[in-house]
Amino acid sequence: AQQVGAELKELGALPATRQAPVALIFDYESSWMTDIQPQGQDFNHLELAFRWYEAVRKAGLDVDILPPGAALDGYALILVPTLMHVDERALAAFKAASGLVIYGPRTGSKTRHQSIPDNLPPGALQELIPMRVTQVSSLRPGLTHALWGRFVGRATRWREWIVAGEGTTSIAQYTDGHAAAVRWNNHIYVGFWADGEILDALMDYAFLDAKLKREKLADGVRLRKRGDLTIAVNFGEETWSIPASAKRVLGPRRLPPQGVAIWR
Repeated sequence: AQQVGAELKELGALPATRQAPVALIFDYESSWMTDIQPQGQDFNHLELAFRWYEAVRKAGLDVDILPPGAALDGYALILVPTLMHVDERALAAFKAASGLVIYGPRTGSKTRHQSIPDNLPPGALQELIPMRVTQVSSLRPGLTHALWGRFVGRATRWREWIVAGEGTTSIAQYTDGHAAAVRWNNHIYVGFWADGEILDALMDYAFLDAKLKREKLADGVRLRKRGDLTIAVNFGEETWSIPASAKRVLGPRRLPPQGVAIWR
């Protein structure tokens, strides 16, 4: 306790928190709606949101978690793992966003009353991405569908059949030729459950497009920015070295498991 107190005294007051470069839209109603109609036993809204969050944090980037309809000014990347019902406020916020917006599977697939939109999914989102989802399928454990295009991998748990409208670009396709992810301007719709390697590939594509730098971190290392300070916590099992150019404020340069380091 004395050591912790001495370190905190040495550190002084922390700078104010700044807006993160990435926003993740989390919606409790979508969580409830997928609980009511999971379609597949392993389609879990909370897990999907966490996997997308984890993929960004593994890259060393900060994330702000926001509700649907929140202002999105200044965010380079906006992630929407699943937003079952896209209401007017959410649609207006997405429309006003200047950053890259990525929507996950089942976004816009329900009305407020849990029915399928008359114009088919993604419902109101078709104003931002000219496309329709005409068929969906839950994938049993062990069944995967291969993808190729701007990112390569295999879809698990969930797949959608997308009919892309005129001017919409297919950036990933299944090997049977159907579109797996489509893009219109700064909006991307992903019609499959992305996890593991395919999610990392999707995020690499997003980071490059949004001009965000991926940090090279050991497994389990997470970074947090506070003003001009960078805070590193090692939740993993391997020692990790902080950047050689870093002006160390607290902790060792060789960060052991369960270690903390702070630098400018």
